[in-house]
Parts: sequence; structure tokens; C-alpha cells
Amino acid sequence: MSVESGSWASQLPRGPHSLTRAQVEGSQRERLMFAMVEAVAEKGYNATTIADVVASAGVSRATFYQLLDDKLACFVEANRIASRMMLGTLESAISAISEIEGITTEQRMNLLVERYLESITTFADFAKVFLVEVFSAGPDAVAHRLEQMEAFINLVANAGWQADISDLEGGQFEAIVEVIVSALSLKVTTAIAIGDLSSLESFKASTAILVAKLINN
Repeated sequence: MSVESGSWASQLPRGPHSLTRAQVEGSQRERLMFAMVEAVAEKGYNATTIADVVASAGVSRATFYQLLDDKLACFVEANRIASRMMLGTLESAISAISEIEGITTEQRMNLLVERYLESITTFADFAKVFLVEVFSAGPDAVAHRLEQMEAFINLVANAGWQADISDLEGGQFEAIVEVIVSALSLKVTTAIAIGDLSSLESFKASTAILVAKLINN
């Protein structure tokens, strides 16, 4: 799914209005974040310029520098926003799956993988920017991506799903989750980089085999 500019890029009211300075700046920052995603998804991080971002966001270059230090700062902040959105989506999925009675940890993990891959397909532009283009943005951006992977691992590892796995000792379930997340990340990043999201559908079966081997052996 492409970034829908109509939902965020509307201009601020012209002339007198009742918005506070904080509200105006908040709107401008939000538009800059989404404009960054849109530009990087289309052109790549290295080819994207501040001129591209401010033109799409409908703000001046001076306003950009009042709110942000540089292109990297804008990208990293946009990354944080997108990461919070993704983690929120995964939290909702985990909560919904946790309420399903009578299924095993293996089945719960497979359902979560399905929900994750569905979200990647739905928000393909965001995925391209923050899973592929992030490597062009330098070590700070990559470090933030690794932090978000760790947050995802902790989120799943602390969901309490391992209760039906009696022979797991402390830390083992987290290690299992880390392996599954790492495998997913590699496959998803590769699929997005080569423009073949259709391959993710068949990857569900491969992931199910990995989950079964890790949890049941």
C-alpha cells in the first residue's frame, strides 16, 4: 500500500486561525515525516533531498530547519513513528491471539507470523523505507532498527505463550523468538529489496517448519 498523502498533507489554514504554535509545529512535523517516507519510497534515501521533502510536505526550507537538524534527523524521527505504529499493530495481534483458547504456542507463533507478513504487504512503502533504505541512512538509523527488532523480540517473548512448553528453561523461549524474528527479517528485507512480495506467501510454510523444529525439539 502506498502512503496516502491526502490524509496528512493538507495545508494549514490561511490567515487568522485558532491553532496554537505547538499545534502548527506538530502538523508541520507530521507532514515532514510522511513526506520523507513518500520521497524515500519513490527515490531511495540517498537520492532524496530536503527540497523533495519540503515540497511534498508543503512547508518552507526555513521551517524544516527550525524543526529538524537535517535529512537524517527527519528520517530517524519518521522511523521512530513508523516503528511505534508497527509495534502497536503487533501488540494488538498478540493480544487477539492470546485470547484464543485451546491452541498451542506453535499455533500462536504461526498466527503471529501470518499477521506480521500481512502488515508488511499492506504497508509496503513503510516496509521498504525502514527495512531496506535504512541501511543507506548510516549507523544511527541502522542502530535504531536493531533496537526495534529487540523490542519486537521482547514483546513476543514476554507474551506468556511458552506456558505449554514444559521443558524450556529460562531464556530459551526468547532465544527461539530471536531466531524466528531474524529469519523473518532477512526474508522480508530481501523480498522488498528485489520487489517480490509474492514470495512471502510461500515463506509462511517455511516459517511454520522452523517454528515446529525450534519449539518441539
